[in-house]
Order: sequence, then C-alpha cells, then structure tokens
Amino acid sequence: MEWGDALSFCKTSFDAKLVEVESASESTFIEHESRNHAGLATGVFWLGGSDVVVEGEWEWMTSHSRLTYSHWAPGQPSNDANREHCLNIHSGFLYRWNDAPCTDRHWFICEKSIESATDGNLVG
Repeated sequence: MEWGDALSFCKTSFDAKLVEVESASESTFIEHESRNHAGLATGVFWLGGSDVVVEGEWEWMTSHSRLTYSHWAPGQPSNDANREHCLNIHSGFLYRWNDAPCTDRHWFICEKSIESATDGNLVG
C-alpha cells in the first residue's frame, strides 16, 4: 500500500498505528521480523515516520513526537527530487532506514499496545 493508506489501514483494521521505532532493541526486532517475512524477496516496509509537515523534521505521525532514535542508512534521508517524505526500512540498505515517496507501494508494519492486543495476533 501507499504510506497514507497503510497508516489508515493500521488504524481502521487493527486500532493500531504504523510502527514507531523508539530504541535500538526495537529496531533490531523489527529488522529481524522484516527479514523473516521478506524471505528471499526484496523487503521494503513502511514505518510510521514522516517529514511531510516540516521538511527535514522527522516525526512519528500517530503520536506526533519527534524521532529520538534513528537508524538511517548512509546518505539517508536524501529527499531525492524533494519528494521523499515517508520512512521505510529497506533490504537494499541492509534494513536500515530510508526516506521514500509516500506514493510508493510497500509492505508495512502495524504496532498495537499490548494492553489493547486481545485478538491473539501478536508477534514479538
């Protein structure tokens, strides 16, 4: 899905949000799970960050908090052609962070608080 559609899908389908990675241990977990789900295919997964409000000021769009942890790939974020405003992890960057056009279509990762995860579909 496109980034905005993924953001909405997480909310409407799971009462969740696109994942907000807030620590190195959470980043390692997300990387591991992404590798497992991508298998041998190219793995690109949307995360919940964007700089669409103010260019260069990355924030988690559900909680509206600035990124206090990051795991950018070398040379990223690049804002190529001034059109890359959404955050993903990308197998081509060894599952480090990359900025990309929000209209690209990728897999995505939803995050739900443990208190509200009652359906049994919890990973991690």
